[in-house]
Amino acid sequence: MAAEIALALAAALGLIGAVWDLRTRRIPNWLVLAMAVAAAAAAALGPDWTLVGSTAIHALIALLVGMLLFAVRMIGAGDAKFYAAAAFAIPLDRALPMLG
Repeated sequence: MAAEIALALAAALGLIGAVWDLRTRRIPNWLVLAMAVAAAAAAALGPDWTLVGSTAIHALIALLVGMLLFAVRMIGAGDAKFYAAAAFAIPLDRALPMLG
Protein backbone atom coordinates (compact mmCIF):
# COMPACT_ATOMS: atom_id res chain seq x y z
CA MET A 1 0.00 0.00 0.00
CA ALA A 2 2.77 2.45 0.89
CA ALA A 3 4.61 1.69 -2.37
CA GLU A 4 1.47 2.47 -4.37
CA ILE A 5 1.02 5.78 -2.54
CA ALA A 6 4.66 6.73 -3.21
CA LEU A 7 4.25 5.78 -6.87
CA ALA A 8 1.05 7.84 -7.14
CA LEU A 9 2.89 10.79 -5.57
CA ALA A 10 5.72 10.36 -8.11
CA ALA A 11 3.17 10.31 -10.93
CA ALA A 12 1.53 13.49 -9.59
CA LEU A 13 4.94 15.15 -9.34
CA GLY A 14 5.62 14.09 -12.93
CA LEU A 15 2.45 15.84 -14.05
CA ILE A 16 3.36 18.94 -12.05
CA GLY A 17 6.84 18.90 -13.56
CA ALA A 18 5.48 18.59 -17.10
CA VAL A 19 3.07 21.49 -16.65
CA TRP A 20 5.74 23.60 -14.92
CA ASP A 21 8.19 22.93 -17.75
CA LEU A 22 5.63 23.78 -20.43
CA ARG A 23 4.70 27.04 -18.73
CA THR A 24 8.13 28.30 -17.66
CA ARG A 25 10.65 26.19 -19.62
CA ARG A 26 12.26 25.41 -16.24
CA ILE A 27 12.04 22.56 -13.73
CA PRO A 28 13.00 23.65 -10.21
CA ASN A 29 15.53 21.56 -8.29
CA TRP A 30 13.16 21.10 -5.34
CA LEU A 31 10.71 19.38 -7.71
CA VAL A 32 13.48 17.12 -9.05
CA LEU A 33 14.43 16.19 -5.48
CA ALA A 34 10.81 15.52 -4.52
CA MET A 35 10.44 13.27 -7.58
CA ALA A 36 13.63 11.36 -6.73
CA VAL A 37 12.52 10.80 -3.13
CA ALA A 38 8.99 9.70 -4.10
CA ALA A 39 10.23 7.41 -6.88
CA ALA A 40 12.96 5.86 -4.72
CA ALA A 41 10.44 5.35 -1.92
CA ALA A 42 8.13 3.52 -4.34
CA ALA A 43 10.96 1.11 -5.17
CA ALA A 44 12.15 0.74 -1.57
CA LEU A 45 8.68 0.13 -0.16
CA GLY A 46 7.81 -2.46 -2.81
CA PRO A 47 7.86 -6.20 -2.21
CA ASP A 48 11.16 -6.87 -4.00
CA TRP A 49 14.34 -5.25 -2.62
CA THR A 50 16.27 -6.12 -5.79
CA LEU A 51 14.28 -3.40 -7.53
CA VAL A 52 16.10 -0.76 -5.49
CA GLY A 53 19.43 -1.60 -7.12
CA SER A 54 17.90 -1.92 -10.57
CA THR A 55 16.14 1.43 -10.33
CA ALA A 56 19.30 3.10 -9.00
CA ILE A 57 21.28 1.78 -11.97
CA HIS A 58 18.56 3.04 -14.30
CA ALA A 59 18.70 6.48 -12.65
CA LEU A 60 22.49 6.63 -12.99
CA ILE A 61 22.37 5.64 -16.66
CA ALA A 62 19.57 8.13 -17.28
CA LEU A 63 21.56 10.92 -15.64
CA LEU A 64 24.70 10.14 -17.64
CA VAL A 65 22.81 9.93 -20.94
CA GLY A 66 20.86 13.06 -20.03
CA MET A 67 24.08 14.95 -19.30
CA LEU A 68 25.43 13.88 -22.68
CA LEU A 69 22.25 14.99 -24.44
CA PHE A 70 22.38 18.30 -22.58
CA ALA A 71 26.03 18.79 -23.57
CA VAL A 72 25.09 18.52 -27.24
CA ARG A 73 22.04 20.74 -26.66
CA MET A 74 19.42 18.13 -27.49
CA ILE A 75 17.57 18.49 -24.17
CA GLY A 76 17.60 20.87 -21.23
CA ALA A 77 19.40 20.22 -17.96
CA GLY A 78 16.11 20.13 -16.06
CA ASP A 79 14.76 17.49 -18.41
CA ALA A 80 17.86 15.35 -17.85
CA LYS A 81 17.64 15.67 -14.07
CA PHE A 82 13.89 15.12 -13.95
CA TYR A 83 13.99 11.92 -16.00
CA ALA A 84 16.88 10.60 -13.90
CA ALA A 85 14.81 11.29 -10.77
CA ALA A 86 11.77 9.53 -12.27
CA ALA A 87 13.97 6.58 -13.27
CA PHE A 88 14.19 5.60 -9.59
CA ALA A 89 10.65 4.22 -10.02
CA ILE A 90 11.37 2.12 -13.12
CA PRO A 91 13.54 -1.02 -12.99
CA LEU A 92 16.17 -1.19 -15.72
CA ASP A 93 14.66 -4.26 -17.38
CA ARG A 94 11.36 -2.40 -17.79
CA ALA A 95 13.04 0.78 -19.06
CA LEU A 96 14.81 -0.77 -22.04
CA PRO A 97 11.58 -1.74 -23.87
CA MET A 98 10.49 1.92 -23.69
CA LEU A 99 13.34 2.79 -26.09
CA GLY A 100 11.94 0.63 -28.88
